[in-house]
Amino acid sequence: GERAIMKRVGEWAADTPEEHLNLLELSQVAGVSLRQLQHAFKTYTGMAPTQWLRLRRLNSARRELLSSTPTQTTVAEVAMHWSFWHLGRFSSSYRALFKELPSDTLKRVSAAQPNGRGRR
Repeated sequence: GERAIMKRVGEWAADTPEEHLNLLELSQVAGVSLRQLQHAFKTYTGMAPTQWLRLRRLNSARRELLSSTPTQTTVAEVAMHWSFWHLGRFSSSYRALFKELPSDTLKRVSAAQPNGRGRR
């Protein structure tokens, strides 16, 4: 049933680089049709599989921003790494979910790091 589908999808997704996660692959891994996959997602997560994948990518981007500093990376690089090709759209989706801009996340972390600015 749906639970088995979601379990297979979850296990596979956990070990798969984000850029390889797409609906067709998810349905093949789960061994079900696209329609069944969409139904399972709606039932279990209350959202479409595409939304679920997007949220996973946004969360992954946030983790990367939190563990980086502005000297190491840029918001654009992180966005592209997680397949967000439209920077403006990435920023607004990110802000809607996390209540701050990705640039703020990147800055906040560097300020919080020991040996950061203003400690010398």
